[in-house]
Amino acid sequence: MVRLYRTAMSIVENAGVTPSREGKSGPMSLFADTSKPALRSAAPRRSALPAGDGTLLIIALGTALVGQAVGVFSGRRTDMGVVTSVLEDLALLGLLAFAVVSFILFIDAARRRSKTPARDILTTLFGFLFDAARLMQFARTAAIFILFAIGFGELKGLAAIGGFAWDESFMHLERWLHFARLPHEWLRPVYDWPLAVQIVNFIYNLWYFVIIGVVLAIGIGRGGLENRFRFLFAFMASWLIGGVLIASVFSSAGPCFYGRLGFGGDYALLMARLGAIDLTHNLYALSTQNMLWESYAGGVNASPISAFPSLHVATATLIALFAWPSGWLGRMAGLAFLATILFGSVLLGWHYAVDGYAGILIALCAWKVAGFVSARLHIDNDQGLVRGDR
Repeated sequence: MVRLYRTAMSIVENAGVTPSREGKSGPMSLFADTSKPALRSAAPRRSALPAGDGTLLIIALGTALVGQAVGVFSGRRTDMGVVTSVLEDLALLGLLAFAVVSFILFIDAARRRSKTPARDILTTLFGFLFDAARLMQFARTAAIFILFAIGFGELKGLAAIGGFAWDESFMHLERWLHFARLPHEWLRPVYDWPLAVQIVNFIYNLWYFVIIGVVLAIGIGRGGLENRFRFLFAFMASWLIGGVLIASVFSSAGPCFYGRLGFGGDYALLMARLGAIDLTHNLYALSTQNMLWESYAGGVNASPISAFPSLHVATATLIALFAWPSGWLGRMAGLAFLATILFGSVLLGWHYAVDGYAGILIALCAWKVAGFVSARLHIDNDQGLVRGDR
């Protein structure tokens, strides 16, 4: 329990929430001793954007504008619901994080036997929430993410314009890579445990909320500007290059639609097993796959089908890379999440295994390029929230 408590406090303090404590000079401020030179220089000052944020905003805005042009040319209306959805999810996760942090601060106050626990907690939380530099960083991060999401929502439809010409090739490739058997055939024992499949499905569905959580974390986090820049830059690069350019060249639908497109019965047993499990253990993946197929077959094309490369796996790889500097707990959590997403993408019929392998490779390359760009822009992790916003 002590180790768990210390880990929780470490996470909270890394986010910039330093518990308020009574000391010789009075209650402790949010960031630490205000007599230190670094904090005297942190007084509110108007200035240009922090290093890197201008580049990120240009990429996001450019994606949004190009996406709008594609939407106008194709006669589609932009679904502005993505803005509402992202803001609602950010607010929901923000409230959840607020509750968790409040509980941790309460435990900390109780452990210290504080005479004024309520005041200590409120001082810390209000100082955190109403910090001008933090609010500006969060606003920029949310703007970057939302602008990019709007643009990508239009651009991703380009991947399906040429039809699905690569599914059979990917099927033969992964059979060759996996010793003359398709990956799901090696996973046959797992399908005998319906609950395990359902759990993997549940974690797979958390992928979106984990992304939103990371965006929230880098929006309100106090330090690590290089990691923040690298994640956002690599995220946009992976999705644009992988989800638009490469997906358009190697257009494919994935195992779940293989038979419906008339390519044969190579994945019929996989879908039959999932269908049988769905009868007793609801699998959200199947209902989503059916919804996507109905949209495609009806010509609505609201959510274009695209399998190669797997953006789920690419993004999970970026999350693991982002979490790597945070220590063994972050590394283990990041790798476990990546492994589950890769495993689930094959187990649930969403992707060929090669889709995931390509996603990992694209993410690693994007992360490397992002590191090169951050070095050219002189961004480093020693720049904390306040210093970066001067």
